[in-house]
Amino acid sequence: MARIFYTVSGLHHEAVMIFFVLSGFLVGGSIIRLNRSGKWRWQNYLLRRLCRLWIVIIPALLLTLIWDSLGARLNPAGYQGAFYPQLLSGPIAGNDLSLKAFVGNLLFLQRIVVHCFGTNGPIWSLANEFWYYLLFPLGLQVVLRKESLLARAAAVVLLGAIYALLPASILLYGSVWLFGVLAFLALDHPATSRSASHWLVGVVALIALVAALLASRARLHFDNDFVIGAAFAIALPFMARVGASSRAYRRTGFALSEMSYTLYLVHFPLLAFAYFTLAAPGQWQFSLISIAMFAGILLLVMVYAMAIWWLFERNTDRLRAFVVQCLQRAGWRRTYA
Repeated sequence: MARIFYTVSGLHHEAVMIFFVLSGFLVGGSIIRLNRSGKWRWQNYLLRRLCRLWIVIIPALLLTLIWDSLGARLNPAGYQGAFYPQLLSGPIAGNDLSLKAFVGNLLFLQRIVVHCFGTNGPIWSLANEFWYYLLFPLGLQVVLRKESLLARAAAVVLLGAIYALLPASILLYGSVWLFGVLAFLALDHPATSRSASHWLVGVVALIALVAALLASRARLHFDNDFVIGAAFAIALPFMARVGASSRAYRRTGFALSEMSYTLYLVHFPLLAFAYFTLAAPGQWQFSLISIAMFAGILLLVMVYAMAIWWLFERNTDRLRAFVVQCLQRAGWRRTYA
């Protein structure tokens, strides 16, 4: 029982690979659909993406500053990396709460130009996501015949500049993101949709995914990240097709995804504060009592994240409408949808 608990609860990096695939499937798929329908507009896309990202990341970084500043007064050692081996996240040596780090994280430059802000180590993957959001439509702009020569040339220049900026690791994980795009194409195309979503393909892929996850936790290194991403991408059309016919499945997926972005951005600084100030350097032994305490902390974090979601993320459409009004009043006459 203890081994199962630690195996499942330790799948943090692996979960990011699954998230990359989902992002490629959903965001990449929406970009392809908009291009096909002739509704693609860079200004609409950037407005939607940036409002979606910044409405949560700004309060998340401010909350990180508050929790870390308070926690550093109560237990400075925790914020200097003393307990990184127990957490495998947060600061390794020093806790960067500088203005440079704050602005760099707002501009999605963490682990490119600046450190992740404070203890919010999980935010590293948001930089990957943002740059994939730019690289993919720019790549499409290069290859689509309907684009003018000038538009293609501009896309090539921007792609070159971004490639020069980004470290190899971000570019490499971009292939995992593209697995999700391939899953969308396989499900969307009439010639491959039925076979890609066949139950046998999905079940075999899910078995391969579980095996890759277990191998990753066992530290059996054979490019686990890419195997996990590929296995999940192959299973995704089947999972999407099965879910389309089930109202309970759709409702569960919607409920889990509704505040997932907020939860991802705000959970760790609170957990780090609680551990550094109340428990460090101790660790609980596995028992029914510790499981109950774990469940209580999990519930607390979920309530905390839900409150922040209610204040910010759920108002994303309102923010976007407000920004559109401001742009139009400033003289921007382009159409925003």
